[in-house]
Amino acid sequence: MKIWLALILCITLLGCQSTQGAGVRVGSTYPTGNCKELGQVIGNANSRDGAEALAMEDLRHNAALKSGNYVRVVAKSAHGTSVRGIAFRCY
Repeated sequence: MKIWLALILCITLLGCQSTQGAGVRVGSTYPTGNCKELGQVIGNANSRDGAEALAMEDLRHNAALKSGNYVRVVAKSAHGTSVRGIAFRCY
């Protein structure tokens, strides 16, 4: 739980540098309502400095490229340099 809170805080503090990923929400649960699964998305960071926030930003950007607006995170690497999730389009 602490990891998720830290992750949300990092994303909030850093903001979204990509306008495409700005409207993509991230969570650990399945979305509610009328949503279509779009497939797997992966976010990566090239550095360990701020890696988790950068990987999440990349994840959101990649979800937006698939027209997604929600990502359910399913796995993170030990150092936070990679995040894997499932993109959804919710209406």
